[in-house]
Amino acid sequence: MSSPRRRSSGSQPSSPWRENRKNVAIVGGGLVGLLSAIYFSKRHFAIDVYEKRKDARNDKLISDRSINLALSSRGIEALRKVGLAKDVLDNAIPMKGRMIHDKSGKTNIQSYGMFGQVVYSIGRQKLHDILLEMVDSLPNVNLHFENEAREIDLDSSKIVLHDKDLNQLSDIYPDMVVGTDGAYSSVRRAIMKKEKMNFHQEYSNHGYKELTIPPTSTGQFAIKPNYLHIWPRNDFMIIALPNQDKSFTCTCFFKYELFEKLSDSLMISEFFKKEFPDLLKVIGKDRLINDFKSNPLGPLLTIKCHPYNHKDKAIILGDAAHCMVPFYGQGLNCGFEDVKTLFRLIEKYEDDYELAFNTFSRIRHKDAVAICDLSLENYTEMSSSVLSPFYKIERSIVNGLHWLFPTKIIPLYTMVSFSQISYHNVVKKNRTQKLLIRLGMVAITAGSTLALSSILLKRGFGKACVSTCMSIVSKCWDKK
Repeated sequence: MSSPRRRSSGSQPSSPWRENRKNVAIVGGGLVGLLSAIYFSKRHFAIDVYEKRKDARNDKLISDRSINLALSSRGIEALRKVGLAKDVLDNAIPMKGRMIHDKSGKTNIQSYGMFGQVVYSIGRQKLHDILLEMVDSLPNVNLHFENEAREIDLDSSKIVLHDKDLNQLSDIYPDMVVGTDGAYSSVRRAIMKKEKMNFHQEYSNHGYKELTIPPTSTGQFAIKPNYLHIWPRNDFMIIALPNQDKSFTCTCFFKYELFEKLSDSLMISEFFKKEFPDLLKVIGKDRLINDFKSNPLGPLLTIKCHPYNHKDKAIILGDAAHCMVPFYGQGLNCGFEDVKTLFRLIEKYEDDYELAFNTFSRIRHKDAVAICDLSLENYTEMSSSVLSPFYKIERSIVNGLHWLFPTKIIPLYTMVSFSQISYHNVVKKNRTQKLLIRLGMVAITAGSTLALSSILLKRGFGKACVSTCMSIVSKCWDKK
């Protein structure tokens, strides 16, 4: 790997790539920012990526920053467009479905799809390194670490850069600003000053804390690797994703009150012994208590806003535009799809950037709202519905219909994770499917009830018995 080009001053070097070329400043060198730089490089801009943190390749602590990543069809397609899908998937672990753990330690498997679909688990650090390596090889892209864009004025196109100690480094004047600087985006704040932006932010009453299941003494996975493991307990849950080093990253999703209650070693030990005995066994009591007490508690929040751009001067992508809770595993995939969608529009409108940005802002907002809402709703499915017999029956019915009519009836999870159907159309299609399936189930129930009533009457059972039978069926339906 070549050493990164680092210009802490933020100055624009003279090179053949930069003569008579527009300059794009990408604020935020995370995953979406780096993919944006790769896509923009194909348009032959002069691109500068400004990241307030250190070079992740020299600062491995960044790998502990947040939840493990689940990569599915939308993200993979965005990577495939720039030739990175194979490299990424070679460093990922396929997960065939969910493995549900009950309190006794018994498990059951719920496959992701009828046709062998998989979601890939990949470490944030590894994906970051792969993207960084490609960006670093591009002649028209420069990386600037420990450069924070603290002040952005879209009227003058001025960005004031500061170092990690908040010392002013320089002023830059890019032609275009792309904000991929996360949930607390400075580029979004700058757009807010110029546009009538609607903005909604909501924190979940759940936080998250990470634990690690280490490899066994023989260096193997402690639990089956090709699954997303879930320990659902209604009001709280733990999930675990496999890593290349044979460990698992576990994430505890608990209400803040529960985290506060688990304040000492004995309480932590007794709680996990009662709720997650099999997990306690594979992590080890001492390690679990130490990690639970020392690892940071992170917030979960949802952000929705609109519009995403100011003319052709600035645009926001990824978490800067839409932040979602991680329960559908779509934060990364949605952010990568943002980049792919934006450049599809840029190509469509033949580099009319204002038209492309305006169109992106209009159509992508509907998708962002849809997936943010689906992500919130999926917490209930993961933490409690997966335990319900009614959920399992309905899931079996939908999967059976999907097998019979694969293009007509598609399970919600399949549409979200294994298709390119826009998120807002996923919601519409799922609503229609649910209605049709419910109507079909009503018709079957009604037909069965009428047939049973007819048999009972023919055999001399009274009307009261028939009425009672129909009442029981109705109550069962209402309960469902």
